[in-house]
Amino acid sequence: MKTLFDLFFDICLLRRGPQDLPTSVGLLRLTALVYAIVALALASVGSEMGRATAQVLIDIALTMLFVQLVLRWKGHAERFVQTLTAMFGASAILTALGLPLLFWLRRYVDDQGMVGAGGDLPSFLWFVLFMWSLLVTGHILRNALQMRLGAAVLLAGAYTFGSISITGMLLPSAAG
Repeated sequence: MKTLFDLFFDICLLRRGPQDLPTSVGLLRLTALVYAIVALALASVGSEMGRATAQVLIDIALTMLFVQLVLRWKGHAERFVQTLTAMFGASAILTALGLPLLFWLRRYVDDQGMVGAGGDLPSFLWFVLFMWSLLVTGHILRNALQMRLGAAVLLAGAYTFGSISITGMLLPSAAG
């Protein structure tokens, strides 16, 4: 198990790619489950459990759809299992790193959702983690789609923006 964690952590450090993972539906299911649990823990910090669960399920479905579409677009559909496994495994690690940051950051958020005094460092670290996540997703896409890193990071950013937008449309904020 440590070897698998090390492999996913190396993907997060841009040392390895999805091609270094075994093509295993069992491993894909395991990484999806681990990601779902960690993502649910993160989403439930700011939402009630039903909404958090819906957010995570939508995220997983959109990730699967996105990976399938871009791999077919570039003619690499056979890389689906490895690419999706890399996405879920790396995302599980990065999301787990975000949990303590979110708890720290929430200490400085007021009733209107604004970050108050003392929240600059956790806000900055949250932003760094977000950018790292985009870079890791771009790295995975670069390897899976055989494209330049810059283009892959832009694709990752477009996917992230689209995913957030679709989730927001499907689960509108109670305040909005």
